[in-house]
Amino acid sequence: MVKSFIVFTLVIFASLAKAYTPVRGNVHVIVGPYVSQTLERSDRFSSSPDQGGLAITILGDVSDRGSLQINSFFFNKLYMRTQGNLALSEKVSLAHVSLGYRQGWSEYLSTSLLLYTSYPMGEVQTVHSDFANDPTFMTSARENAETGLDLGIGIELFQSGRYALVLEGTYSYSLTKKPEEAAEHYGVLLGIRYFVQGRERPADETPNP
Repeated sequence: MVKSFIVFTLVIFASLAKAYTPVRGNVHVIVGPYVSQTLERSDRFSSSPDQGGLAITILGDVSDRGSLQINSFFFNKLYMRTQGNLALSEKVSLAHVSLGYRQGWSEYLSTSLLLYTSYPMGEVQTVHSDFANDPTFMTSARENAETGLDLGIGIELFQSGRYALVLEGTYSYSLTKKPEEAAEHYGVLLGIRYFVQGRERPADETPNP
């Protein structure tokens, strides 16, 4: 559901939207609801349910085309792992923090690449387990931290003064996942972007080619 929503919305709004245009020295904050879905890799599991949460993004512009980006996502994540015909799925609340670079490509399109680390914030909930007699078999939900890459694509749906409505689609790839584990997830953020400080671009100023 999340994947379909991201693709559908980006296609519909891409021709109507203006992307966020960086200006060196400007700082923006994006806040909004974040919905994610784990990419299941086995037919032993039913479709992974959507997981809701909160996203906070900080953008610090370094040029007319790019920004440093910091993401902080707080959400529940489902991990799914198999061994032969046996399956295990566990859920935990995460603080998912990433740092990287955001690039503007055109008037409506921007992409980002970030390195993330996520940390569990509560007790692990076992959703399904065929390993009642083997407590040593577990998912990454029980690790102290998880590391991976965040890939993002974003468009700006509406802008007025210091505020804008933005849509961000993300894909998170785990670099530390366990063997035969589904730990990657898709996500979507529909947020409000707020201009915090810096110099706003004059109306007749355009970015360098």
